[in-house]
Amino acid sequence: MAFSTVVTYGKRGYRQVDAKSGVIVFERDMQPPAYHQGIFEEALVALGAPGKVVPKVIGIDRVDYEVTWA
Repeated sequence: MAFSTVVTYGKRGYRQVDAKSGVIVFERDMQPPAYHQGIFEEALVALGAPGKVVPKVIGIDRVDYEVTWA
């Protein structure tokens, strides 16, 4: 959600799947999925919970990022 504070476009959401996974939803954002994937993975490392981020392209301007962590 911190990303939403520095940009004025698009919509972001998050839903918890279980204790160590969730889905980050980006809508109306034209950045390549690999860009956000790398940021999310490095954020997990910085938080001490390395994990995996898998982008699922839903449409030209929507990507769901499936996030799991240790």
